[in-house]
Amino acid sequence: MTIKEIQNEIVTEFEEITEWDEKYALLIKFGRDLKEFPEEFRTDKIQIEGCQ
Repeated sequence: MTIKEIQNEIVTEFEEITEWDEKYALLIKFGRDLKEFPEEFRTDKIQIEGCQ
């Protein structure tokens, strides 16, 4: 599956949801499903200011 296909699938999932709390729950699920962020990239140099 290409990045574009994955993107379209995610956009479609969000478009089908009308309630903000359901969209929020889906976003949290996507975050939990991600692989662990590599320690080597956890530096101040690439940190986005104000981002949690």
